[in-house]
This record gives sequence, C-alpha cells and structure tokens, in this order.
Amino acid sequence: MSLVLDSHTVFASLDHRAGSWLEEEEARAVAHVYRVRRRINAVVPAIARLPPEVLLEIFSWARLADDSPSGTRWIAVSHVCQHWRNQAICKPSLWTDLAPWSDAFLSLNVARSANLPLTFRWTDAKARYQPLLNYSSRCVSIEVILGEQRSMERFIRHFRDVAEPWSQLESIIVELDRGKCEIDSPYFPEFLYTADQLPGFPRLQYLSLTNVFPTSWSTISLHGNSLRTLYLSSQAASDVTSLPLASFWDMLSALPMLERLFLFDVAFSDRLPEHATAFPNPTRTIHLSRLRMLNVDMDHACDIAHLLSPLQLPDTAVLALERWDEDAEESVLAVLPHDRSRLSGYVGSMGTIQLGHIGVPFVGVFVAVCTTAEDVPFSRFYAHCPSDSDSENLKAVATTVRKTLSHLPQVFQGLSTLELFLQSWKVLDISSSEWVEIFRTLSPCLKSLVLVGDPDDQTCTSQDIEHLTFFLGLFTDHTAGIKIRAEVHSFDALASSVPAPVPGPLHDPLLPHLASLRFVSFGEPVQAALQVAVLRYLAARKSAALPPMRDLDFNDEPWDVEFSLQ
Repeated sequence: MSLVLDSHTVFASLDHRAGSWLEEEEARAVAHVYRVRRRINAVVPAIARLPPEVLLEIFSWARLADDSPSGTRWIAVSHVCQHWRNQAICKPSLWTDLAPWSDAFLSLNVARSANLPLTFRWTDAKARYQPLLNYSSRCVSIEVILGEQRSMERFIRHFRDVAEPWSQLESIIVELDRGKCEIDSPYFPEFLYTADQLPGFPRLQYLSLTNVFPTSWSTISLHGNSLRTLYLSSQAASDVTSLPLASFWDMLSALPMLERLFLFDVAFSDRLPEHATAFPNPTRTIHLSRLRMLNVDMDHACDIAHLLSPLQLPDTAVLALERWDEDAEESVLAVLPHDRSRLSGYVGSMGTIQLGHIGVPFVGVFVAVCTTAEDVPFSRFYAHCPSDSDSENLKAVATTVRKTLSHLPQVFQGLSTLELFLQSWKVLDISSSEWVEIFRTLSPCLKSLVLVGDPDDQTCTSQDIEHLTFFLGLFTDHTAGIKIRAEVHSFDALASSVPAPVPGPLHDPLLPHLASLRFVSFGEPVQAALQVAVLRYLAARKSAALPPMRDLDFNDEPWDVEFSLQ
C-alpha cells in the first residue's frame, strides 16, 4: 500500500490537496465560524444588555475615580465588549480630560471630544505638555502640580505665551509641591494678565495657588468681575520676602463676586510681632457681601484677627479659623478681632455653641457655632494644643478651654445653648471656683446645657460619673446656697429637706434661666449613678423659686428621674 494516500480521498494529506479544494474548504470553515459567532451574539449576555444611560454612568464614575498619572486607566472599563466600547467612543464628554500624551493619542481624544470644553491636568515635570497648549482656546480648567521650581518657571512662560488665548478658562490650579523641592521663593513672573495689563482669563471663577504667587496681589484683582473662589496656600520658609497686608486688603475689596476664600499660612510683610495681642483698628471696611465660606489657617491668633479686622461678612457666612501655635494658651476665639463691630451681625446670630477637645488627627480645642436657624451650617474655630499626654500639656488644654468658656458671652451675644464635650480632657484641671465664675458669666444668657460624652467609647464610666457629679454638685451648691445631703426617696421629700432661702448665693443662683439639661453619649451605669445628684439639683432650683426644668433628657430620651427611683 502506498504511504501517500490518493489526493481525491478524505484521508489525503492537506499537503497533497489541490489548491481549489483548500480554498473551498477554507470558505466553508469561515462561514461556519461566522454562523457560530452570530449565534453567540444573538444570545446577548446580561452585561451587554445594559441601557446606554447606565453604561455612561459607569464610564463617568470610573473616569472620576481614575487617579492614574495619565488619566487613561478608566478606558479599560470600556473594553468589556464591543457594545461597551462603541457607547464610550460615541460620548464626547468622556474624552474631555487631557494630559501630556503622545501626539497621536492626544489628537484621537480631541477628535472624540467633538467641540466640548477641555480640561488639562498633569503632575510630571518632564511631561511634554506643549502640544496640549495648542488647544488653549477650548480649555475651561487646568491643574498643574510640579515638584521643581525651574519646571514651574518654564511652565508659566509657556502658559503665558500660548498661540490662542485662554478665552474659556474658568478654573486654574497651580501647585509647587514642597515635598519634592525647596521653595526659595513662591513668587513668579506675572502670569495672570496679558502683556497689555488686561485680564488673561476673562471667565476665571476658581483660582488655587500653592507656593506659586504673583508678585503683586493686584494681578488677581483684575479678575474681580468673575472670580468666585480664591485658594492661597504657602509653605515657604518664614524668612522669604512676602507681600504687604494692605495690598491684600486692596485685592479683596476689588473682588465683589467672591464667595469662597481659603488662606493657609499666607505670610505678609507687615505681620505682627510674635506674641502680639493688639493691633491698630482698621481705618476702612471691606464688604464681602457674597462671601459664603472663609477658611483661614495661620500660626498666631493675633495674625488671623488682624487679617479679619476690616472685613464685614454676611450673617450666613461659614467661618473655619485655625490657629497652629501650640504654645499659645489663649482662648480659641482670640482669632476674632477685638473690635467686632463689623462682625456684629454675624456673631450676634449665633445661638448654639459646641466646645470641646479633640485628639484626632491633631490635638486641640474646638468651638463650633451655628445660628438659631437649624438649616444654617456650622462655623468652626480651632486652636492646636501640645500633642503629648503628660499632665502639663493636659493642663494647657484645660487652660484653653477655661479661657474660651469665659470668652463666649463676650463674643456671642445671642448665646442660648452650650454643648460641652467632655471627652479627652480633665474637667477637674479647672478648679471649682473657676467653674463657678465661668457659669456665672454664662448665667444671664444660657437656657440650654448639653453635656456630651464620647460617642465612640462609652466605657469611661467612672470618669464620666466623676465629671457629671461634679457639675451637678456645683450647680446645686450655688443654686440653693447650701449643700444638700439628705437621703433621697422622692422629689417632694428632697424638696422639703431644703431649708428656706438664706442670704448669700441663694439670691444670685447659678444658671437661673436654664430650662433644658441634656446628657448625651453616656452609658446606662452613668444614668443610674446620677439620679440622686439630678434630684438634688432639681430640688435646689425649686427651693430657689427658679422656673421648673422644661427638658431633662438622657441620650435623647426624656428622663423622669423621680420615676426611675421608684
């Protein structure tokens, strides 16, 4: 039998088949594969049946979450199947974020974006970003974070000298990263206006500069008709030449549309001497009638107060003022100017005050305030304290709390509710006599007192009982004028054990207008331990002929303390 099978049989080797037969067989195989593929495609998987609007939401969220340097990682999500890819390519808004890519890929993305506005972003100092700038007339937002001072200087030159104007630019974020380089000077050639001294960006609304400032604040003033958010942050050395505060005030007065102002450690050439406590009263008033948020972080409270002294803010503005000097044992509210006439409408509208100590992520004392209207957001004042937990540093925290509490009624004329957070500091580091003076200053205005424990840890039962019993005993002793130590069986029995009024503190009781007393974030053992002390205080108020307590709550539930003893 021949080893080479006849070419006309089905057993013949392909090497011995005629070319025409091979072509016909290939056509039949391709047709069969096509039929199989068409059948597979007919049974569409569930993931490919998602409606286009859902797919676009998926792509949009993936794009927002893409933190890769190139900003292209999200595109892999569109490669699940051909249907997904077609939907992504046909949505121009997905292709508007550009970075320094290759010319071919950049051109492809620009084409897919149709005529929509573009966003530029990059963080690589060696990036070849010049091709991006060719589309400057379509750019609405640019974000550049560089780690080399020379690279920043080179970028600013290219930024100013683009062929087409930045006619649509609304947002600028420029940052020189201190973590990657030493900042010799945060001041760079003027890049916020054109060579003929006109605004370089007629539609600019958001400006964020970190360690990159113009050499004159007036260059920012040129954008006063459009600028709504200004963010300035400096991390340069303290000996770097800085700009005068007077010119900064001039700039603010030329920004009538400003809604948000953020200042982080911005130095001024005429800053106050260290440990200064006073400064000249301003001779002018700067009206920021549209301001919605003011956030200021500086080392010294007096510098913040000096900066704020000429500003007149709307009553609805939200303030976040933060003092970083850990050695300053002063009131948290020292960040407000002594002359508060320009802020009278603002501070006068604040009715609820929260005060306490916080240990994460930084150690310090905070004051949070809000108006009597529940829908108005909080303002917040914060003072950093030493982070060590030794006794001296804890006393420094108590000193800051004491000075702040005494300062409250001087600043907030409308104060009616005090929420005192007791966690993470020692109440008894403030003496009884000091606490009496604190509450005596609050007596004319305080109508509601809220004592708050640690919402995340209610295991500090013994310390909570000690602190709360101390407060209740203090209130009792300085309401009835005597120490009530009778056996408690009922409210009436306790009230009858209190002697008649005698000369002394009884005629000047503590917190006479208090109508609401609440205990929040404490465990049940604390409630049981406080029952006698609460009854004594209520009996003392009755003996002093004070109005009855309208609200007595424990963990947001009404507390019938007499019923609890039965």
